Amino acid sequence: MKVAILIPIFNGLDFTKKALKEIFSQLENLIDSPVDFQVIVIDDGSSDGSGGWIRKNFPQVIISEGDGNLWWSGSINKGARVAFKDNKVSHILWWNNDIIPAKDYFENLIKILNGINDDVIIGSKIYVAEKPDEIWAMGGKFDPRSGTKDMVAFHSKESADYQSVIEVNWLPGMGTVVPKKVFDEIGFLDDVNFPQYHGDSDFTYRAFMNGYKILVYPELKIYNSTGNTGMKYPETFSQLTESMKSLKSNYNLKKDLKFYQIHSDSPLAYKVLFKKYFEYTGGFFKWKILGAFGIRRKVKL
Repeated sequence: MKVAILIPIFNGLDFTKKALKEIFSQLENLIDSPVDFQVIVIDDGSSDGSGGWIRKNFPQVIISEGDGNLWWSGSINKGARVAFKDNKVSHILWWNNDIIPAKDYFENLIKILNGINDDVIIGSKIYVAEKPDEIWAMGGKFDPRSGTKDMVAFHSKESADYQSVIEVNWLPGMGTVVPKKVFDEIGFLDDVNFPQYHGDSDFTYRAFMNGYKILVYPELKIYNSTGNTGMKYPETFSQLTESMKSLKSNYNLKKDLKFYQIHSDSPLAYKVLFKKYFEYTGGFFKWKILGAFGIRRKVKL
């Protein structure tokens, strides 16, 4: 069994250093492992010396380069195609350079891989790195009729409810293990409609709709630096409108509409989008008015 760990990067060398050091620290301690791990970094035009540092310090890492236009989904696709040139690769592990695994992550992953078949996609339990006792998410669920699209245990404290395996129908793009069989059957990520956000949920939800089971294992713990990606909360009207167009923004209206166009089966589903953008734009104007009276918005991690 061979697992290719795909790490898309665009600058962020400090994060990449920590991520690779921790990954290889764990992998080097795995004795007589039945699973062979291969690390592939997809460097999408970094200008901070990331590629040179990786080549010098981790020459065993395969580096695949982009021109700055791959974004996340394109980077994952490029890395997967590199991995699949070696037909012994059985699974792809989606990773980010701003996540750190718990010390027993890969040991636990090997045990899980040895106990399941290729009809299962594996998800990890993601914590907030800045608040390690707070769960960020354990996968997500989407209802195509109501339009509800939520992450399980989103920003929740640890509890007995989150100590067992949880079945979901989509996963975020980190700590997700996808059998090669899934790519063979449903294709690659949709990097045209979802170059950055929703590439992960669209792909895994398509897999779910094609009969694959998606399970999140609580023993697969990773810690995500949640403040590292995406656009900041808009402070001006021009920033607000840009956030609804930018690929860097989770409030990109075009990708939200496309996701619901593809996956919802009722016009009622769109009410969720209406509520999301009503609250987003309404919140902007609310805080602009309150700001005029000296009341400032508190930014949460």
